[in-house]
This record gives sequence, structure tokens and C-alpha cells, in this order.
Amino acid sequence: MTNLSHSTQAVLNAVLNEAAHLSEQQQARVDTAAVLRAAADQVSPGDYASFSGHVEYDQGLEARNDSVRAALLAMADELEGW
Repeated sequence: MTNLSHSTQAVLNAVLNEAAHLSEQQQARVDTAAVLRAAADQVSPGDYASFSGHVEYDQGLEARNDSVRAALLAMADELEGW
């Protein structure tokens, strides 16, 4: 079997761990939440830092990264909070 990336494995693990005891609708929510969490890790890593040398620019990029990450994770939380 091919080794999967960390994000891909996380999505697959979420699906496999929950599939046995969830309804179809619940499973769809778990799957979607896992995809959103993986997207957050890829698009807006939690440890993102900008080092352009321009403090205000770097702070703006980091704040934007944080807001995108927070929005993706909030959607995942909402889906998992049934």
C-alpha cells in the first residue's frame, strides 16, 4: 500500500474510525469535517510565520492566515457538533 501524506491519512482515519456506528448523514458530516481540518492544515498551517522583513506586512499575513484557519476549523467544529 502506498504511504499517504499526514493530511490524507488523517482524513482516512476519521472516516474509518467513525464509519462503523454512524448514520449516513452523520458520516457525511464527519467526512466533511475531516476534509476541512486537512484543508486548514494545508492552506493555513497553525505554525505559519511570515518573514518578509516588513513588520506590518508580516503581521497582516499572519492575521489573515489565522482568520482563514479559524473559519475552516469553525466549520469543522459545527459539523461535528451535531
